[in-house]
Amino acid sequence: AQLADRPDDARRFEALLLQTQTDLDRLHLQQPEISVTVPDADQLLQRAQTYSKTEGVALVEYFYAGSEIEWIACVIQGDSVRFHNVDELYDHVGRLTRILPDWQAVFQGNDEDRLAFRESGNAAYWSLLGSIFSGELPEKLLIVPEGELAKLPFEVLLTDMPDENTGYARMPYTIRQAEFSYAYSLSMLLRPESSLSNGADFLVLAPSYAGSATQRSSSPATLRSARASLPGAQQELAAIQKRFAGTFLQGESALRSNFTRQASDFNVLHLAMHGVLHEEQDEYSYLVFSGDSALYSYEIAQMDLSAQLVVLSACETGRGTN
Repeated sequence: AQLADRPDDARRFEALLLQTQTDLDRLHLQQPEISVTVPDADQLLQRAQTYSKTEGVALVEYFYAGSEIEWIACVIQGDSVRFHNVDELYDHVGRLTRILPDWQAVFQGNDEDRLAFRESGNAAYWSLLGSIFSGELPEKLLIVPEGELAKLPFEVLLTDMPDENTGYARMPYTIRQAEFSYAYSLSMLLRPESSLSNGADFLVLAPSYAGSATQRSSSPATLRSARASLPGAQQELAAIQKRFAGTFLQGESALRSNFTRQASDFNVLHLAMHGVLHEEQDEYSYLVFSGDSALYSYEIAQMDLSAQLVVLSACETGRGTN
């Protein structure tokens, strides 16, 4: 169905496109070498429907509805396109994004945080997903968040309200029902394949660590201090290597010295590794390379980097305020 046949949905979809183009124009002013144009509404809709059917995934994009405390969800599932108002959400998202980064309190079983997580986890589920899909999630969901929602892992929302004696390991998380993936721009995700540059110079690092991945049963503090291996990091590197040309350093070759020597020569840097946030003095936050060698924030600030894109796929890199 074309949007011309549904004027209300057309206005909402075009408002979403206008907001996206405004954000891209702002980015272009900051970095003139980056220029992306959003396609017209019907063209983007057709691409999204084709993507949904080909990948077998429901696309859900959230965008502000006039303020930062009200959202609208655009759901594209096969040939179906629908919009939903997302209500009574802001306080719950705020509670969750406050609780979840404090992993020590979560795992130590703080009763107040446990209650807040149970209540807000279930309420946010019904606002963001449950009401949209009538309580039955698709097998695969691709989430395009905005604002505070970008800090929220949808996998840990709760499909039911657990009783007070239910431990974290047995709670009814959404990840038990659906596979989640994320994109941060629907229009960029759906660009024609030919517009993706395979000639960009990539430097990708996925270090190895002495710790074992089987240490997941340990406490979070022990896990991080033990520098457990990150098999997902090796998978990231392999996936990027299939699609792009560049230099790929994994295992023992992903050394701090190799990164600092080569980083200035590349347009795209992707770092899949352990990271540690220093909450009191951010300049002492650091990334951990092979051999447990640390590269501190203040050292990175002194490097002569010309990369157009840096991906920090590391622990705690989503935290902080700057």
